[in-house]
Amino acid sequence: MRDRRRNRTARAAWWAAGIALLGVAPRGAALAGPVSPAEGPATLALPADLAASLFAAEPLLASPADIDVDAAGRVWVCEVTNYRYRKDTRPEGDRILVLEDGDGDGVADRQTVFHQGRDVDSALGICVIGEGRGRKVIVSCSPEVLIFHDDDGDLVADRREVLFTKTGEAQHDHSVHAFVVGPDGRWYFNFGNTGHHVHDREGKPVVDRFGNQVRDSGRPYRQGMVFRCRPDGGDFEVLGHNFRNNYEVAVDSFGSLWQSDNDDDGNRGVRINAVVEFGNYGYVDERTGAGWQAGRTNIEPEIPRRHWHQNDPGVMPNLLLTGGGSPTGMCVYEGSLLPGRFHGAVVHCDAGPNVVRAYRVRPSGSGWEAGIELVADGTADHWFRPSDVCVAPDGSLIVADWYDPGVGGHGMGDVERGRIYRIAPPGATWTVPRHDLESVAGCVEALASPNLCTRATALERLAASPAAAAAALERAFATADDPRHKARLAWAAGMLPGQAEAWVARLAAEADDNLRVVGVRLCRRTHGDVLGLVEQVVADPSPAVRREAAIGLRGLSGERADRAWATLAAGHVAGDRWELEALGIGADGTAGLAGENQWDGRLAAWRAEVGADWNSPAGREIVWRSRAAATPTLLCEIIGDAATSTDESLACLRALDFQDRTAVAAAVAELLQRTAFAEDRAAVVLPELATRLDPAQAAAGPLAVRVAEAVDCVQGTPVFVELVRRFRLRDRTASLITLAVAETTDDSLAAQVIGLAVELGGEAAIREAVAADGETTPRLLETLGIRGDDVAVAILESTLSDSAASPGLRAAAVRGLVRGRRGAEQVVAAAKAGELSGPLVQVAAAAISASPWGDIRQVATDVLPLPSARDGESLSPVADLVTRQGDPQRGREVFVGAGTCATCHVVNGEGKAVGPDLSGIGAKLPAVALYESILAPSAAISHAYETWTAVTDNGRSFSGLLISKTDEAIVLRGADGVDVSLPRAELEAFVRQPVSLMPADLATVLSEQDLVDLVAWLGTLRPR
Repeated sequence: MRDRRRNRTARAAWWAAGIALLGVAPRGAALAGPVSPAEGPATLALPADLAASLFAAEPLLASPADIDVDAAGRVWVCEVTNYRYRKDTRPEGDRILVLEDGDGDGVADRQTVFHQGRDVDSALGICVIGEGRGRKVIVSCSPEVLIFHDDDGDLVADRREVLFTKTGEAQHDHSVHAFVVGPDGRWYFNFGNTGHHVHDREGKPVVDRFGNQVRDSGRPYRQGMVFRCRPDGGDFEVLGHNFRNNYEVAVDSFGSLWQSDNDDDGNRGVRINAVVEFGNYGYVDERTGAGWQAGRTNIEPEIPRRHWHQNDPGVMPNLLLTGGGSPTGMCVYEGSLLPGRFHGAVVHCDAGPNVVRAYRVRPSGSGWEAGIELVADGTADHWFRPSDVCVAPDGSLIVADWYDPGVGGHGMGDVERGRIYRIAPPGATWTVPRHDLESVAGCVEALASPNLCTRATALERLAASPAAAAAALERAFATADDPRHKARLAWAAGMLPGQAEAWVARLAAEADDNLRVVGVRLCRRTHGDVLGLVEQVVADPSPAVRREAAIGLRGLSGERADRAWATLAAGHVAGDRWELEALGIGADGTAGLAGENQWDGRLAAWRAEVGADWNSPAGREIVWRSRAAATPTLLCEIIGDAATSTDESLACLRALDFQDRTAVAAAVAELLQRTAFAEDRAAVVLPELATRLDPAQAAAGPLAVRVAEAVDCVQGTPVFVELVRRFRLRDRTASLITLAVAETTDDSLAAQVIGLAVELGGEAAIREAVAADGETTPRLLETLGIRGDDVAVAILESTLSDSAASPGLRAAAVRGLVRGRRGAEQVVAAAKAGELSGPLVQVAAAAISASPWGDIRQVATDVLPLPSARDGESLSPVADLVTRQGDPQRGREVFVGAGTCATCHVVNGEGKAVGPDLSGIGAKLPAVALYESILAPSAAISHAYETWTAVTDNGRSFSGLLISKTDEAIVLRGADGVDVSLPRAELEAFVRQPVSLMPADLATVLSEQDLVDLVAWLGTLRPR
């Protein structure tokens, strides 16, 4: 009860802290926050040729989750206060606001409530189309996408309609995000990996242009996705998939797409993507859906790259890795007001490290490379949380600031504040250029605007007058100079009825390769003669044009398509991953791995064209990416080549995982029977090849001999365990037991190994090892506890009840039993029955207190009590704690101390990876939020760190973080860092829990000063 009261006190104090910290530090000093709106601009660090001013702040708005800026310079705001555990903060519902500057001084002075209601609670996206009467406002509010209509132009919604339904989990920021109108007039949007699927307004599943249901089933799409459709929702396309939380898509004038994506917190893997259409972006395994932490051949050594499966064939490369963060809104700057280095840059908000950045993108081979340019750094006030950025009609940037001590709604700490900033060159006054959006000429002129709403409105109205628009756009294109402006004019004209063919031909002859890219994209978008155009441009000097041509072949079959693809592939430049993956997209099936693909015809045509040159460096990359029936044999030929490096062999071995398994087994068997590997390569290659054999092939004969050789190469490794399991090698049981108790074996592997030993009939050998009571026996008993099956529990119980066993052995049996729920219950029952005595009581109390099962800990309170907290006193209010100076060096010692943070968290490579990596937590959370995270961990659980409980059909129960989920098995990571793999076929229940795996009573093992010092040290942790 004392612990619960303490947590309630801490939570109440945390809210009070927001009021207690109103003081403003001297300019340049780090501020605890919040600061007054007037002080806000001074806390932002910008380049010398940019300046920030305050456009709007509380009380005009609070917590802006997303914004748009219309043609009149009004800022439209999704104002979110009803989020997650704060979902009833405002009973009337959240609001869509319109903020106006009525007197032209660059400061909003008027607020209009466009709509308020529970139907927009936690809205995460807004897109405005139109000016005056007939205005449409698209609001993304999972699980629905709503269109509000302002029929009379008074800035108040008159009616609403539903565009899409079932687009994700309600109240979740990994679900549907903002819409944006592309230069083609199509609507673009995305969702993260709680979106799951898209249904139409009637609740029917949406089917894309290739005939696939839009859902994350792996057939073919997985995880987060980005979409394009007509304004009526038709001609629906999935433009990319396998993202984690792609927060907002930006589309430039050439039709290129840009997104950010959030890693699993703490992995420094936040990324920026150039979205090559129809690409797989690698968050989980393409074939199985396994999580990025699951073992795989040729796994990337760097976690940020491993996080996105960057070594897997079929995965698009990342444009940039930006480290740790919480990425949010994004736009492309296509104005002229900002300095020239920002022209064409992707501008991005990252709320975690309190920054707005620009990514200056340049062509590189068939793809892009980018550099980072700071726009605004708000780390002087950690409450600065930029949530979105848009380009105003005058070319200035408008930045929304969620303004909160934490990031996002999971643990939002403030519902009363919010700011909107304007960023422009110093002295650049606020202006709103006026366009006649009622006339065709005015709309054509408006396509030169840097503001998306202005251009979207113009496109819509030009489409309503196609004949007049076609002529006006033709004239404007002939005199335009800027390629981006010309691209917009071409898109607008080419999307008009009957105009596409002529504009495709015209663009194909343009000198600027960006406009030729637009021509290929326009042809695809309007379902023109794509194959004919591809045949025309296969030898185009621009790698970007050839990339788009390769993508254009997706879904096209036949000899002509195969020849065109072969010509493009024959020109592949080794090392150009963008080009390689574009070629893969042009050959992959439109229904994913399970559907018909074009690889057999494509690869055969390419081999006929290149002949013996297929085995060149570029050709080997083509084979590595391919998925044809002949691919396994070709990959094995590369692996068997004595000149092939070990690294390339590993890459080809991984590529085998994406081929037909039967064909792979046959190709590997043939390779092993004819090839003897040099010793240095054999140690790596031979075991990997053996894991891909069919066990029936290696039951006897030469292949059985090669398997034995492979096993000898990898004694004591996970591959050794896999080979023993795959080929049921009972004669290796003793080696398994030795491996299970080795000091260098991690707990996850140890549990797998001891379970395999039992499966292979090794129970007697295990009991003999326990009876011997050797140096490694305690480790063996704890490993049995991790396993937790009937055999393991029986051995532990018999050891505990054996009065002749040594005290150390019985203590190890207690610790082993408590590793599983069933065993923990039995230990508590034994304590109640008085069957534990002496040191065993203390051992059991400590072990039970660290278990993840709160109900068992509660039951054990009386019979297995822990000592009192270190200082025996209740904590001070958090409002007082945040004012105290801690000792960061001592806080580090607290972090790594026994039973504290390092048992579950990693900092700079040290600790155990159960919860999020905390290496950059000081840049993400201020002190108030750090205290909240420690004292009430279940109040704001990060996505992917929820606790799951699995119950097997034989009554075994496991709780932990979901590491991987495939059709065959789930992997849970317990609070002790141990991964347990459970076959899906054996699961009776699998339920997500509402509580964190992190114990809520951690503070009871810390003194108050320990806690203050710990938070002081955590606050020093910044991304390197």
